[in-house]
Amino acid sequence: MIVATGLVTGIPVALWSQRLAAGWVDDLRIDSTFSIGSAVMAIVAVTLLSAYVPALPAARIDPAEALRRD
Repeated sequence: MIVATGLVTGIPVALWSQRLAAGWVDDLRIDSTFSIGSAVMAIVAVTLLSAYVPALPAARIDPAEALRRD
């Protein structure tokens, strides 16, 4: 949910700032959405990986044993 909120607010801000920078710098191309798309893919990949890494060992533990430990 946090990543989705960040992407929903971040993509329009990135597009707006790209147009703003194009107004300041001559010959700056703003028609390339590859950089924004690749950033979105990287953010989603890191988010999925960061959720998967701790979940894998947690899924291997027997729930009854985990409750007995606590």
